[in-house]
Amino acid sequence: MCIQRKQPLKYFYLTALIYVVSLQVFNITKGLEMFTVDCMEDGTMTLDWDPASYKTKAQAARALHRALCDWCRKVGMNPDTEVGFWTPKQRKAHGREANWAVSLEAGPYEWAIFASMQIPSDCKWGYVEPYYSFDLEFVS
Repeated sequence: MCIQRKQPLKYFYLTALIYVVSLQVFNITKGLEMFTVDCMEDGTMTLDWDPASYKTKAQAARALHRALCDWCRKVGMNPDTEVGFWTPKQRKAHGREANWAVSLEAGPYEWAIFASMQIPSDCKWGYVEPYYSFDLEFVS
């Protein structure tokens, strides 16, 4: 059973549904927003990450990196080898756009594509785009 956000944070309702109806799930144990990526037939990834709560791309990217590392640990993977993080300077040095980027190559199939469509586009820091199907670039 989980508590799902229906309206602003002051309104909640309980549900016993097996699947997640909304994308933003309230974690009652921590009091933080959780972000759920619906990866279709590969299931869902629930991350301890609220994209709308960050002011800059750097903050959002670092927080997503931490959330992906936590997710990897929970499912038995080593985040040191599975999760990547790049600064704009590092990306530019490799001939790519100077954006913050986070990757998870061992995640559910095409997770970054699904996440890019589910992250709100009105975040203060901008929006995300998948570079491949397993990494996200934070752009504005």
